[in-house]
Amino acid sequence: MSTGADIPPELFEKLLDYITSKRWAGGLEADRRELSSCALVCRFWSKRCQAKIFEDIALRSREDVEQLISFLENPLSRIWEYIDGLDLRQKGTTLPWIHLIPLQLLGLTKSTTFFSTLNIEGHPMGPGSVRPFRSIHSLLPRSHPSFSRSIYHVTLSDIHFRSFLDLAHVVGEMHSLTGLRCHKLSWPDPLQIRSSPRTAPLLHDVHMHHCADSWAAVWLLSGPRRASTGREQSKFYLGRDEQSLVAVLARSIQPTTALADGTCETRVCLDEAARK
Repeated sequence: MSTGADIPPELFEKLLDYITSKRWAGGLEADRRELSSCALVCRFWSKRCQAKIFEDIALRSREDVEQLISFLENPLSRIWEYIDGLDLRQKGTTLPWIHLIPLQLLGLTKSTTFFSTLNIEGHPMGPGSVRPFRSIHSLLPRSHPSFSRSIYHVTLSDIHFRSFLDLAHVVGEMHSLTGLRCHKLSWPDPLQIRSSPRTAPLLHDVHMHHCADSWAAVWLLSGPRRASTGREQSKFYLGRDEQSLVAVLARSIQPTTALADGTCETRVCLDEAARK
């Protein structure tokens, strides 16, 4: 009778890669359930599946963070060896908790870098807050400002900014950011940009939908880049006149592509050649 140990390691890894092929695509929960079922086959499968089960961790609340900390504090636990990515999802209806990651969690792991995604829905400062959201560091403790460098993808939803430039400032602060998704973002006045805001050095994919000025994605991606530290930055940017021309074209097209609620969807991506 064959056992899990009889499967060639290369084939087993291929199976695990197939099951977990939807990295950061919203399939973490389904993937983990499938892997947990595989882990019940035998001890060999259990051992091999653990690394994949805990490779990507989705955290939605302070309670999730505390539970993960309790696992890591167990002297018999080896979870810290497997964690590679954190998927952080904070809603404005709850008290802020993102700051707990660098304060309490990272000290319990052996790794100093993670592939992190950040999903913020509603006002980042919590329910009832009227503080303007202009800096990603307002969510993080001052003693760990470098944590923002581990954030590669950000989704912002249902947030009212004091101005578009506040949004641009938040984006520009994240030096490792490569992808940005915006949903139902707003600012009080029609978009009037007199100077090009500096954007994240590695940003190459901006998707805005159900935003009143979705064409503003052009401004977030085509402006001058902030200086990068440690990683090669994208060389792509447009001059002031070129940027204005592209923005005018995008703005003129927007009414013809309006959604049912009168908003529009715009996605701007740079291919590999344009980034170099």
